[in-house]
Amino acid sequence: MSVGTSAVPRPLLGVRIVVTRAAEQADALTTLLRERGAEPIELPVIRIVPPEDTGPLDAALVGAAGYDWLVFTSVNGVDAALARLEDMGRRPVILRGPRIAAIGPATAGRLRDAGLEPAFVPDRFIAEEVLAGLIERGVRGCRVLLARAERARDLLPDGLREAGAEVDVVVAYRTLPGEPSPDALARVRAGAVDVVTLTSSSTVRNLASLLGDTLPAIARARVVCIGPVTADTARELGLRVDAVAEDYSIPGLVDAIVHLVQRSCP
Repeated sequence: MSVGTSAVPRPLLGVRIVVTRAAEQADALTTLLRERGAEPIELPVIRIVPPEDTGPLDAALVGAAGYDWLVFTSVNGVDAALARLEDMGRRPVILRGPRIAAIGPATAGRLRDAGLEPAFVPDRFIAEEVLAGLIERGVRGCRVLLARAERARDLLPDGLREAGAEVDVVVAYRTLPGEPSPDALARVRAGAVDVVTLTSSSTVRNLASLLGDTLPAIARARVVCIGPVTADTARELGLRVDAVAEDYSIPGLVDAIVHLVQRSCP
């Protein structure tokens, strides 16, 4: 080895890993996997689209100053809100009225890129932690705006209402079935993959729907989930979950895959 150079660790060399995220969101994960030597197989089982009626979201964003808290539970929600503001000719600064809660660092980072500083980001990136943190900060009598997916758990809005908050929930985006390439789909159906990554409950449900009777084919692969909620959904649909990221993020997911592969291949 020449002076001044060092070997790049590639603990996933040759490992075939299915990426089920939406096509426009897959780059961060596939890049990290390739850097570690893996062969990513993009199988976008979901796609993110605007709500059928953007009126409620538009009205809520324009009236954001009337809320005490604005809560985002995904990067998708932030992107959707920013896109609507741009379409309306509004600047993100109009969202600076309420305090903003972001479910995790990726969501917080997207907000900061738009000049919006979150007042609260939980240590664990799940709705339960957002709820606990907001209740700890005192939400009784507060108006809370929650911009989220059309199909999402009601734990957060229900919990905030029980704590005395007035909560408005608006649909920021919808998750629809994706359109993966026939070649990638054939590889997965044939069981010619080593690891399947799942990054949301919607990726689990849509993967199961897409594979149908061939779902058992991925039983030969190891299944790695980004967090406990996704893992619960996978188990409910009959999948064996081999690992769950300790840090509920894309880097955390990659770390979980590395640890799993290293344990399996002494």
